[in-house]
Amino acid sequence: MESFCEQTIQILCRFVEDAVIFIDDASCECLHWSGGFKKLLEAGALDVRDIKHTKECLESEAKAVFVVSTPLLGQVSNYVKRIVKSSDFSQCIVISTISSEANDFIVRGQNFPAFEYYTRQLKLWIQNELASVQIVHLPLFACNLTPNVFITSPNSNLFPVLPSDVARLQRFLHSKGDKRKFNNLGDVDFNFLPHNIQCNIKMLTSSMATMFEAMQINEDCYSVGHFSRLVANDLANMPDPKGRRKAATKRASVIFMDRTLDLVAPISHTSDSVFGTIYEILPRLKNHNNDVAVDMSSLFAPGNITNETLFPGSLAHYGHEEVQKLFTYFIRKTRKECLSYICERVEAFLKKESITIVEPDESSKYNINRLKTLLELIRNNQSILKKYRGFLQCSMALLNALSDEENERLDELLSAEKGILLEMGEENTSPFTQVMNMLTNSSKQRFSVVDALMFCLFIYSAENEVSNLSLGDEEKIKEVMINLLMDGSHKEDLLFLLGDLDSSERQIRTRIADVFERLRVISQARREMKKLTNVIGRDLMGVVRYEALVKQIIEQIFDGTKSELEDIEFRSHGIKDFLKTGFGFFMNVTKPRPDDHPLLILYVIGGITWHEVKTIQETLEKTKPNTQVLIGSTRIITPSEILEQVLCTENLFVDVDT
Repeated sequence: MESFCEQTIQILCRFVEDAVIFIDDASCECLHWSGGFKKLLEAGALDVRDIKHTKECLESEAKAVFVVSTPLLGQVSNYVKRIVKSSDFSQCIVISTISSEANDFIVRGQNFPAFEYYTRQLKLWIQNELASVQIVHLPLFACNLTPNVFITSPNSNLFPVLPSDVARLQRFLHSKGDKRKFNNLGDVDFNFLPHNIQCNIKMLTSSMATMFEAMQINEDCYSVGHFSRLVANDLANMPDPKGRRKAATKRASVIFMDRTLDLVAPISHTSDSVFGTIYEILPRLKNHNNDVAVDMSSLFAPGNITNETLFPGSLAHYGHEEVQKLFTYFIRKTRKECLSYICERVEAFLKKESITIVEPDESSKYNINRLKTLLELIRNNQSILKKYRGFLQCSMALLNALSDEENERLDELLSAEKGILLEMGEENTSPFTQVMNMLTNSSKQRFSVVDALMFCLFIYSAENEVSNLSLGDEEKIKEVMINLLMDGSHKEDLLFLLGDLDSSERQIRTRIADVFERLRVISQARREMKKLTNVIGRDLMGVVRYEALVKQIIEQIFDGTKSELEDIEFRSHGIKDFLKTGFGFFMNVTKPRPDDHPLLILYVIGGITWHEVKTIQETLEKTKPNTQVLIGSTRIITPSEILEQVLCTENLFVDVDT
């Protein structure tokens, strides 16, 4: 994967000599994690600018390269048009991360290809008959966060259709004259989805097809979940340009999984992965979905430090071995072990730079205060800051996160989650009772309405079916939430749920009813699964435990007994594969399995957490497969983000331009 990202940027570098580069947010994030900006400047680029910028180009800036990850005839077209018409370019190159075929699908109904039409438009805007115009497809869509974890940044808004969307989809089709009926998500085919969500799927699958072509891989496609089945089908049955699968020299399996099958992991505030804590507490780097903004001010002399004079640090430091090793600690180790490792490394840096350090006593060795003391010795030392900038930025990310007051609140939320989990293991009890107590007990008013909704989503995703007892408690919780939202003291909750502080009682009641309709059907997400039915179980001591679905998938695939994978569906892309899956009982053939090939990609549609990454890696260490496993997703996701995605985001009638 790392090699593919490097190769893609190398190809991009061939176009940028003497050019001003205009780039959108998703493409920027891909370059950010691959050291791409430095490579572009070394390749001769004059400057790299935000595609939304309004500054006029200089007369000497005669060449422009636009790098875009959204459809060419969408909003990006307006940005390009404004820049081109206000400049005097003699050469204009557009790098589209979406293939020409996907662009054609998105702008359906046109009489000629999107790339051809857009080339004509560019020539009209430039108003220079001698100007050179070129449009190129380049699969710049992956961010390699670690050697075995990648994120497809342009697809960050792709999220599985919710079970509660089935009725809405049916009403939409009825308005178009299509009277078909759906009993559940399993009845929904690709062609029944609104066009924009079809486009979002095409944008992902076309990019993956181009990636596999570049890697010379012939891929087998699998799915876990209804929405993933549509994605896997589309990739498997995509027209085979120039017989790429036949020409491929390598084999791989790619498994798509619906995030909605297991929302316990992303909604939990577990501190098992230090990386997860960093991502949950620190703000996102501006215009980024997968990196955080690190406050570096304590490493510099006080004075005129502003947002303009000191940019935030980040986690992306391509090619830094020290940073990659620290990432391993952030994913796998405890807070104490991470602090100990960082302190030891900083001490080593200081000794190497001949800076005297005071050895700590045993009681204060390698804690937060020790790290602060060591970093004080580095303050404003430009030589050390420059030499070890990557490691220091990541170290400051941990220090900022662990020093934040939010830690106390996260501990309280985690403690409440554990109590709810234990309640689930008891008969004739409802876990909603605890949520009710949190809302009504004056001593526990530290929990907001949004916090309570997080606990409800936790419960609904953890339980396969909610009991009648729980449904009764649910009605009581809804009334309490409505009253709290109406009393005027829960402004943040009102803004989150309704976006308006002046909402009427009727609006609040309607919104809460919609929220719980979405929540309730989440408990049905695994209803049609045969083996992957539960994420809650008991260990050998009888203690109730959460077992991530990604862990169960990995365990089933690499189970030494080679038992049948009933929930991991193979999606055929040819008559030979169809015969294997459909008529295997007539023939002496073995049904395909994801571990048939040396490479397996597990791709979670809708976001993944660092806790799940840790869980997968630990499971692989136990099973010790001969297969290399890559973990992919649309984004790194946190509890607040998953709650917003499930309760407040339009997942059916989506926008392809965002």
